[in-house]
Amino acid sequence: MNKPSAIIFSLIIAAASVSSSSAASDPFDGAWLWAGKHDFFELFLVQDGAKLKGTHAATYDDGRRVDTHEDPETAGPSLVGKITGGVAEVTITSAYSGKTGTARITMTPTGLRWSVQKRPDGEFYFPMQALLKRDKDKVPKIADEPDAYTKSSQAAALAREALEEGRLDEAVALFDKSLQFNPLSTYVIEEKADVLVKLNRFDQALALYCAALTKRDKDRNLLLKKGECNLNLARYEEAVDDFTNAIKVIEAVKPREHQPPYLLFACYQNRASAYAQLGKIDLAEQDRLKAQSVNSLLEVR
Repeated sequence: MNKPSAIIFSLIIAAASVSSSSAASDPFDGAWLWAGKHDFFELFLVQDGAKLKGTHAATYDDGRRVDTHEDPETAGPSLVGKITGGVAEVTITSAYSGKTGTARITMTPTGLRWSVQKRPDGEFYFPMQALLKRDKDKVPKIADEPDAYTKSSQAAALAREALEEGRLDEAVALFDKSLQFNPLSTYVIEEKADVLVKLNRFDQALALYCAALTKRDKDRNLLLKKGECNLNLARYEEAVDDFTNAIKVIEAVKPREHQPPYLLFACYQNRASAYAQLGKIDLAEQDRLKAQSVNSLLEVR
């Protein structure tokens, strides 16, 4: 072998050695896929020495249940852990329930073996056991921390869970946390106000409904809720205005059969109460009759 050929050969061997060493040092890196008959599971993993982070996507029962973490480039990791001798012990957070569990990820000659060690306390829809194959077409990019929008969404999801379980004060605090990251979300503002109503904190709820209405001034639900707050606060003239505005928005919907009768019923019924408190008995009776007429439609449906 002449000298130039020997040099080229040495460079090739060195490059191959570096490539092999790199592949061996980060064997978990990449996208990994398992697909069952009716289910799907994918991991996107990034390894940094002995540290591992990643995110997951899973569907269950032909997509009827989805446990998929949001965009990993903005949402941050859904699983983190440590690697020892080709085995990673990780904590994973279900995108469906927000609850955490633990899993073991083992590198094998045939792929990545996934095994849940501790189930999350809430519902989750990733598999207990799976053997995942490397998806060479995908290169994962995972943010170290979620962005503001994702943090807001995560806090709001926890708030809804607290609300379902009757932890109302905690729900308010979590909606506040959500609004710290996304203060202009009128829907989160509305949801917080709904909880305040359950706590009989009508003044605070009213202020939030008014704030949401600055962006959604034709929202019939917000107008109705604002009116109910005014009614509970004995602000009867304001309540009449709110219910009247809500009725106008509802009746503007064409064709008529697309108008939500349950909202019309609530508006007429509540406006009748406000008129009665104002001593406008004839108007109150007219609204009660209209509410009865709408209620008959609801019974037919």
